[in-house]
Amino acid sequence: MNINFILQTLIILSKDHTEDDLRMVYDYLLFLDYTILFSYYMNNTIKGYENDLYVYLEVVNKAIKVFEKLEEYEKCYKLKLKREESLKIINEVKK
Repeated sequence: MNINFILQTLIILSKDHTEDDLRMVYDYLLFLDYTILFSYYMNNTIKGYENDLYVYLEVVNKAIKVFEKLEEYEKCYKLKLKREESLKIINEVKK
């Protein structure tokens, strides 16, 4: 999985999206494990971002807002855990 897919998910969340789109984005965001998230931190593919993990965080935050509007709070909770995992990576490496 690469950062291009993350960018595509950001676009999907920015426009009208179907239920299938949301399920695909949600599944993908939860699929990424610590190793992949750490590799995102170590790469800087997109100009304007400190590293690719910040792009992932932007997508997660946008997804949380979408699922909050749909009142799917369990999904929000799981996405918030992924956000915390990402922030933990950032904080550990910056020390």
